[in-house]
Amino acid sequence: MIQLYNVVEFLATFTELFVAYLVLRTIFYDKRKLTNYYIDAIMAASGTIMVLCCNKIALFSYFTIIIVGIYLSVSARIIYRINYITLFSAVSFYLLCMNSFDFLCYR
Repeated sequence: MIQLYNVVEFLATFTELFVAYLVLRTIFYDKRKLTNYYIDAIMAASGTIMVLCCNKIALFSYFTIIIVGIYLSVSARIIYRINYITLFSAVSFYLLCMNSFDFLCYR
């Protein structure tokens, strides 16, 4: 049962991060430096591993949300030719929407 929980948690986290990269691709399509779209999946997978490691410390913490926001912003800066503040704002808004959706699902 624990194995099933870990697989579901991995898939859910990967989906959330990959959708973040899809949203950034939609918003900043014309400013993209790297033309290889597989890099989005690779960065989402590495971010998922980082989130799962943070979740081993505490299941829900603001630390994980802050680390994910910083990770998404820095990794998106590698892909796009946009300043960091703009990317951080877009990522922060995405995380706010996702966390609000998660909160409504739990209630």
